[in-house]
Amino acid sequence: MPRKLSYIAIAMLLLAGCGPRNGENRPAEIRLDRAANAPAPMMVADAAPSRGQIFSYSHTLSLAMSHDAVKARTDRARESCLRDVSLHCKLLTANVADDDGTASAHLEVALPHDKIAAYEDGLLKPVSPDRNGIDVRSRSTQAQSVENEESDTNKKVAQLTKYRDGLAELAKRPNLGVDDFIKVQEELAKTAADLDEALGEKRDIGDRIARESLNVDLAQRVEPVAALSPLGQVWSEAGDLFAGSTADMLRFVIQIVPWLPLGVILFFLLRWVFRIARRRPAIAKSAPANGGG
Repeated sequence: MPRKLSYIAIAMLLLAGCGPRNGENRPAEIRLDRAANAPAPMMVADAAPSRGQIFSYSHTLSLAMSHDAVKARTDRARESCLRDVSLHCKLLTANVADDDGTASAHLEVALPHDKIAAYEDGLLKPVSPDRNGIDVRSRSTQAQSVENEESDTNKKVAQLTKYRDGLAELAKRPNLGVDDFIKVQEELAKTAADLDEALGEKRDIGDRIARESLNVDLAQRVEPVAALSPLGQVWSEAGDLFAGSTADMLRFVIQIVPWLPLGVILFFLLRWVFRIARRRPAIAKSAPANGGG
């Protein structure tokens, strides 16, 4: 009896070894549908752990100077960012404008934290067209927490990488039909595009952490006007005064023109009434004289 049981156990082991492996002989279309119709990527737990609270810093600097110094200082700051390799500077924006004789400029760069002070010191150094030096109008620093954004992006990259690798292994199976192979390739291309976008976001976050942004506004200083004497002030305003008086006179003429015809009629009417009034006494005096003769 024990010998018979041993034979039965050996036969069952042989049958199990010869049977189909898990999922190997299932239809390729079923396995493809699971891959192609897989749910949207979920955040996986094996992504890189968060490094704690991380900040991205941005600085703003507002400067005032003479008209010619705006362009000269902006050009020097731009070239310093592009040429000085020790700053590890990245130029983002450099604009100069001169509207109606008023100069202004905007400069945006990205620098490592320990290079911000050196770059600002270079900005404040005099340039040849400087008159009356340079004024620092305002200076501010903002910090934005990015640890959650970095953690989510890392998880997204890890999940999409794992999903892409799984699709690549599925595409290598020899028993895939043409239609199934096309579906896998389409899903693989879409996943690769999503992964490239996520990697771009990861690089952007890393660059924002590694470099701090510095926004510089350069504007022309409004030069103070010297106080004038009363006579000089009137003389300086002579043109405006003459123009104002001329406008008042023209306004009066335009307003009186519609009344001119009525004035002429009223003038002749009064003249006629005045003549009648003068004739009546003369007639009254001549009447008694004629009666007495």
